[in-house]
Amino acid sequence: MEAQRLSLDETKRRLVNVTEANAALDEIGSTVRDALLNWPARVSGLIAAEMGVDPYLLQTILQSHINGLLTEAADRFDPAGLGGDRSPQS
Repeated sequence: MEAQRLSLDETKRRLVNVTEANAALDEIGSTVRDALLNWPARVSGLIAAEMGVDPYLLQTILQSHINGLLTEAADRFDPAGLGGDRSPQS
């Protein structure tokens, strides 16, 4: 009975392959990370012009905060460092 239900769930695409799901999540995460890392360079000039501040300084500040956000998010998703992809920070 259980095997039939699992077979039906797989046929109806209610089950997903763990490897495929992990690959999709990695791709989504990488896309979001890359978008966030590129964002300060794209918007700092516009924001700096609106505020009347130095664009390089603003970009540096934004980049620092984005890096902190990404580090915090990585620590929350991989608190024990089990992912193995990140090198230790000094």
